[in-house]
Order: sequence, then structure tokens, then C-alpha cells
Amino acid sequence: MATPNPEAGNAGAPQCRLTPQGRPLRPLEALTCGARLQLSWRLALRALQHHGFKPATVFDVGVASAPGAFTAPSPTLLYLFEPTRESQPYMARLARRLRCELHPVALGDHDGEALLEIRADIQGSTLLEEVGPRDFLRFGRVPMRRFDRLFAEFDRPALCKIDVQGPS
Repeated sequence: MATPNPEAGNAGAPQCRLTPQGRPLRPLEALTCGARLQLSWRLALRALQHHGFKPATVFDVGVASAPGAFTAPSPTLLYLFEPTRESQPYMARLARRLRCELHPVALGDHDGEALLEIRADIQGSTLLEEVGPRDFLRFGRVPMRRFDRLFAEFDRPALCKIDVQGPS
């Protein structure tokens, strides 16, 4: 449970600043006062389909170990991107039940390698160089690829979900 912020505006809405460990809340955590909010990609895709959008291809950049676009209709081809080795077993389980390709790489502005700070909360792992206290497991070199060099062509229409931390 997060620490409420009584000085914040919007009376009646949950207002929070920090987790019990002192980490600033992410935007969605702040909206729910630290409650674990899971976005329903099934409902999001259903809404898109209701409006005539049926993706043939879905790119999920930053899979980590959280639900992403994994409820896409079975003909949809999923491309999953996540460079942390901790996420690979999760992605392999997804590959056994879905039509997908796994890409254990970071995406960036050049082909090569990048230094990734792997955090205790895998979803917070980052390519950013940060200063100050933080909870991390290790640093590791990971392959980095340009999207346009990996995919000259793909079936359209396409949907891309991006959930990453790193330089833009």
C-alpha cells in the first residue's frame, strides 16, 4: 500500500507519492494508490476491433513479465522484445501457446550493444544512466538492434505496444 498524499488536489481521488520502500509511484500506480493495476489488453483489442481495427501484426516492446498484447486473436503474429534474461522463461511460455517470435534484444538508434541496468523489479530495468539510490540487481551488456533493420516488411495493419525505460 502506498503512502497517501493529503496535500494533493482532486479531493476524493486517491493521491499517493511513494511506495512503502520509498520508490516514487509510476503514473498508473499513483492513479490506484499503489494497487496492482493490470491493463486488459483483451478489452483494448476488442474496442479496437469494434472500430474496425484488426491487427495482423503486434509488436510488444518491453515484455518483462507483465501481461501485454498477449490476448491478440490467434491469426495475429506477435513480435516480443525484451533483453533481460530474467524475462526469457516467461517469453518462452508465451511462445508455446501463441503465434509469436521472440527477440531478446533492446531496440535503439543503432545496431550494437547497450549497457542495461537490471532492476529488482524487472519492469523497471533501464538503459538510462541514473544517479542516486535505486534497487538494482546488476548491469549487463545486451544486444541492441534498430527496428527498421529487423523488419523491412510486416503484415499490416500493425499495433505496437511500447513499455520501456531508456533514452529516446
